[in-house]
Amino acid sequence: MKMLSKEEKDELLKLSRCVQLKKDFQNIRKNRYIPFMRKGTIDLNKYVEFLTLSNAFTNHKQKPFRKIEGDNFKL
Repeated sequence: MKMLSKEEKDELLKLSRCVQLKKDFQNIRKNRYIPFMRKGTIDLNKYVEFLTLSNAFTNHKQKPFRKIEGDNFKL
C-alpha cells in the first residue's frame, strides 16, 4: 500500500477538524434509505427480493468483448 504524502496527511487532518463536514455526514447518515428496512427492523421478504433482483442483475452471462473504434464519441 502506498504511503500518504505530508500534504495528504495535512489535508486529512484539516478535514477531520471541519465541523461542517461532520454535520454533513451526520445528515447523510440520518437520512439514508435502506430499501429492506421497515420501522427499524429488517423486512426479510424485502431483503430476499433485493437479493434476488441484485443477483439477476449481476449474475448475467458475460458478452464477448467488442473493440470500440473511432475518435468521435457522443452520448
